[in-house]
Amino acid sequence: MQDKASRVGNSTFEMQGGSLTAKNGGMFYTTNTESTIVLSDVTIQNAPDSEFLLRCTGNQNERGWGQTGANGADCHFTALEQTLEGNVIWDSISKLDFYLTQGSALKGAFVQDESCAGEGGDSYAQEKA
Repeated sequence: MQDKASRVGNSTFEMQGGSLTAKNGGMFYTTNTESTIVLSDVTIQNAPDSEFLLRCTGNQNERGWGQTGANGADCHFTALEQTLEGNVIWDSISKLDFYLTQGSALKGAFVQDESCAGEGGDSYAQEKA
């Protein structure tokens, strides 16, 4: 039986205007949960050591977040009038819908990282511009 900290949840982050700054690491990381992220005309400042813009993957369960190989993310990311920089990392046990709309652009790559996917899965990452 999983403890409360390891149950699948649901999170939403929406921001319109203003600025968002990461002090270290990547900007957005979702694992073992369902996430909706919406950015509209937000100035993004990545950390100097940023490894990614978005990481949508399972994890190694070091902090009790689900079971390795079965703790992927389900993420719906939408950018409106955004200039984004950084890689988007995903794995086969996660689902990622990544929408660039209203003139948004991404300078980065989609990177598949199976390091926490166990036996893998049949999930997907799709970008729609």
